[in-house]
Amino acid sequence: MTDIDMNDKQPVTPSLLLALIPVVLTLIILGTQIFYFGVFEPHIPLTLGLALTSLVGMYLGLTWVDIREGIFHVVHVALPSVSVLITVGMIIGVWIASGTVPTIIYYGLKALSPEIFLAAGMIICAVVSVIDPLYYKKLARNRTLFTVFHNFALFVVLLVTLPILLNLTTSQSLAIALVTSVLITLPSLNNLMPNVRWWRFPILVLMLCAVSASVWQLRSYVPPAALRLTDITLAHKVDLEHKKPIGSINKLDLYTLHHEGLYSWTAVKAPRGLNEKIFHVWIHNKKEVDRITLNINGGRKQGYRAWTHKVNFPKNSQGKWQIKVVTESGQLIGLTKFVVTS
Repeated sequence: MTDIDMNDKQPVTPSLLLALIPVVLTLIILGTQIFYFGVFEPHIPLTLGLALTSLVGMYLGLTWVDIREGIFHVVHVALPSVSVLITVGMIIGVWIASGTVPTIIYYGLKALSPEIFLAAGMIICAVVSVIDPLYYKKLARNRTLFTVFHNFALFVVLLVTLPILLNLTTSQSLAIALVTSVLITLPSLNNLMPNVRWWRFPILVLMLCAVSASVWQLRSYVPPAALRLTDITLAHKVDLEHKKPIGSINKLDLYTLHHEGLYSWTAVKAPRGLNEKIFHVWIHNKKEVDRITLNINGGRKQGYRAWTHKVNFPKNSQGKWQIKVVTESGQLIGLTKFVVTS
């Protein structure tokens, strides 16, 4: 029979309140140091937090040897991860110093744009729908992915077909596609959360409405599926008889800009029967200067030809300019750039 020393104090499991005490106090100390004293070094608050945690451990019956062994065990477990973070930090520092990171950012932002994500989503949906192992074994078995997949496909189909079949504008098509997708999703919510409390259903509905509102706020990043910019040219003159620009400009001086102005000539392809209002938005150094309205009609193979002539420019017009062609809801059809020198 083994003798047990009844004087040994066995450690006990802390309650939730006691376990939160060192965490909360550490956060308070850290917040006071950052927001009140303006010191952003976390070493002292973390050290005090470690001391508070040790005091709680001793209160629960742990000896200093137990606490020390626990600290060494955590350090031993975390050391490989810390080594990886140190190595990654060194590599990132070298890449930044050598210009690798700025190069990736520069060319990455040129290659990627928010409009690409919708097209990428459409391609992914198309690929998944024709590969049976992906669709039936992966997608169909996951209720959430299954619902998101089909509602996204419905949204894209309505976005493309409504302007063609019903001659709706891109803004109207976007609103109808968004509302229809949300309404059709509502019955599926019951299948996504079977046997759960009733109050979770309104929460999911609110979350769905919040996502829809976010999509509507970011509608300028949704490309207008029914409209395509076939050509955009900047010129000082336009041949009114043949409706073509004379020459092409991407750089001009300040004197010429103020005395001759500038034509923005565009050709926008749209479905037959579609009447759409678009805008030429003139932007100088990332600040909108002017917004000119154009009404276009669909049906022409090379695109509906229209232009705006701007002659009223700010006095200090030097710098980088952009002309964006957008829909009434702000969806980007295309753009061009030019530079004004002194």
